[in-house]
Amino acid sequence: MQPSKDLRILHVLLEIANQPDLSQHELARRVRLSSSQVNNYVKELKDRGLVDIKGNTNRTFRYFLTQEGEREKETALIAYSVDVMQLYGRVKRELAKKIQHVVREGMKTAVLFGAAETGEVVLVASKETGLKVLGVSDNDPQKHGKRFGDFTVISPLEVERLRPDGVLITSFGRMNEIFESLKFLEQKGIMVRGLASVPEPHDTVGKVLGSRSQIDDAGGGFVEQTGHL
Repeated sequence: MQPSKDLRILHVLLEIANQPDLSQHELARRVRLSSSQVNNYVKELKDRGLVDIKGNTNRTFRYFLTQEGEREKETALIAYSVDVMQLYGRVKRELAKKIQHVVREGMKTAVLFGAAETGEVVLVASKETGLKVLGVSDNDPQKHGKRFGDFTVISPLEVERLRPDGVLITSFGRMNEIFESLKFLEQKGIMVRGLASVPEPHDTVGKVLGSRSQIDDAGGGFVEQTGHL
C-alpha cells in the first residue's frame, strides 16, 4: 500500500508547519522523498497559494505556510484522521481474529515480540481475545527497560522466566530473521508464532501493517518496517 499524492502533500505541509526554516534537502529527508519530488510538490503548493518560498537557490530556499496553507493542512489532517481511526478499528478486529486462531492452537499466555507501533495495536486487540499477555520483548537493546503499555520491555533472553505458552511476533516484516533469532525458545518448549503467518480470508492487516508508507503521527514520520515492530 503506497501513500497517495494527497497524503504526501499533507506530510509536506505538516513538516513545513512544524519547522518553517527547513531547507529543501532536509524537507526531502524528513518526508522520505527525493529532492526533485519535494521540489515538484512545493511548486504545486506555491501555485495553489498554500506555501511561500524565500531564498534564491535550493540551498537557501525556506518554506512557510500561508493562511490558506494552514487551513488546508487542518482540513486535510482532520479528514485523514477520520480515515485512520476507521482503519484502526478494522485492523484491530482483524488482529483479534488472528490472535484467537493462535489461542485455539494452545497459546493461552504469551509474550509479545516487538515494542513498536504494531505491537501497541496487538496489545489492545489482545484484550478482546482469550490471550493473556505476560510481557513485551524486543531485540533492540535501547528499548530494554523502557515502558510499553503496562509492561517493561525485556530481552528475548528473559522471556523464559515469565513461563509463557508462547511468543507472539507482532512484526509483519523480516519474519525469517526474527524467527531465526527466537529459535532457542522453541527448544525450551515455548511456542513461537507470527501474526503475519496466521491466515485470514481477507488479510487487510498484512497489507496495511506490512507497508512502510503509513504516517505514524500528526507530526509526519512514517512507520518503518523493521525487525523491531
